[in-house]
Amino acid sequence: MPAMIELLQQSPPVAIAAASLLGLLIGSFLNVVIYRVPVMLEREWAAQAAELAGVTADADAAAPASPDGAKFNLMVPRSRCPSCGHEEPHRQGEPCTRRRCPQCGQALIRR
Repeated sequence: MPAMIELLQQSPPVAIAAASLLGLLIGSFLNVVIYRVPVMLEREWAAQAAELAGVTADADAAAPASPDGAKFNLMVPRSRCPSCGHEEPHRQGEPCTRRRCPQCGQALIRR
């Protein structure tokens, strides 16, 4: 660990690259949090409201749907195309690195 700190202190390009990579990782995670936490809260509130009203309402109806009623949290589901719902394999990288969906060719919306 001390050798890495010494390398970062002695080489500004390495320090800049490391800081940039760390910034990209944190920014990508925060982008997921900013999008998914309000959706998760909206689903929870809809379920609580339905429970208080005494009706059996689908809590997922008020929020963006996930396929087959699957879990929706910070980890799952993976990124998908907003037009066709094509799930992105891990090997394709982040959606922000591509401009079009490989399945339908629709332009990807940046959030």
